[in-house]
Amino acid sequence: MNLKQYHESLRKSLESLLDSKRKNIVLLSYDPSSEPFGQLPSVLGERHNVVIVGSANNPEPYAGQSFVHIPFKIFDENSQRFHITPIQLKGIDLIIMPDLFEEQQLNHEFLNKDAKRLYIPRTVFAPPAMKLDSVDYIAVPSAMALPAFEQYAPNAKKLPVGSPLFDSLVALFEDNPAEKNLYYASSVQYANLPTTLINLYAGYDSMLLEWFLTNYKHQIDYAPHIMNILNNHPCYLQIRQKWQAESRIRFVQTADNAQFAQSKCFVSDLSVFACHIALASLRQTILFAPAQNHKEWEHHALFGALVANNLEQMRTRLNDVNVPKEKFIAWRESNLYHLKQSVARLADCIDEILRA
Repeated sequence: MNLKQYHESLRKSLESLLDSKRKNIVLLSYDPSSEPFGQLPSVLGERHNVVIVGSANNPEPYAGQSFVHIPFKIFDENSQRFHITPIQLKGIDLIIMPDLFEEQQLNHEFLNKDAKRLYIPRTVFAPPAMKLDSVDYIAVPSAMALPAFEQYAPNAKKLPVGSPLFDSLVALFEDNPAEKNLYYASSVQYANLPTTLINLYAGYDSMLLEWFLTNYKHQIDYAPHIMNILNNHPCYLQIRQKWQAESRIRFVQTADNAQFAQSKCFVSDLSVFACHIALASLRQTILFAPAQNHKEWEHHALFGALVANNLEQMRTRLNDVNVPKEKFIAWRESNLYHLKQSVARLADCIDEILRA
């Protein structure tokens, strides 16, 4: 099957899922590590025809909903890369897109050049500079983020609806009481790194696991980057082999967040994702940053007390169960739009878009 035939087969697969009697919404799902939609797909599915388009052939996160596998890019026998951008369809009314890898490749011509496009950011904080020329609507999560989106996408309509992803995190932790385990989430993806860096990062993870065993007496859940798991990366397999006999280390091998939501202490690097966890869970969080400068985020002062720059500081943080809940709650209430109600608010806005 040549590339043209392959494009046609993908087009037919998606076309077969479109509904001639209902409004058709396509949600792009191109990052298996986390999804920004929360409960939005199921809520929209009660009102409209919703189709999930994903790069990984894994419909499990969207059980019961229409799913079609359209890879973001493919390679021919000469390892030449092709992007799946020529697909064009009639009948798509709205395309909902999160932050995408190489998002400039998914321009306004992708799938249906006439469909409206709604962008849902992954972060509740001020976003980095990005190109949003092809976006018609932006689901703005917070008062902090609004000025940046006014600058980056002056022609898009801003919808102050909140963050479905953040609300789903809040619900996840509220519904799961904390156990005593420590959850260590490594954010490094080994793929596409030089061998020396892969060895460095893999060794870093392995040594931290050993340090946790010595300094934390309860269960330790280790969550490598999801792509390291999906790709069965050799370094990940070596770490598993080294620690598989250790009863206090559990390897997280799925993205369902079951162990994650029950953790008492969360450890990761100084990242937006980790700050989301601190804000959403209101539990003990350690932002381990031994070799990087603090990022100059507007919200940085809120998280400064959680940063550990060396192992001695991390040891202190492990024994300090105090969480600045009052400060986090105050920040959430003063900044986030429609906290815990964002899905309902966004779904209503989407109804208005489709009626227009």
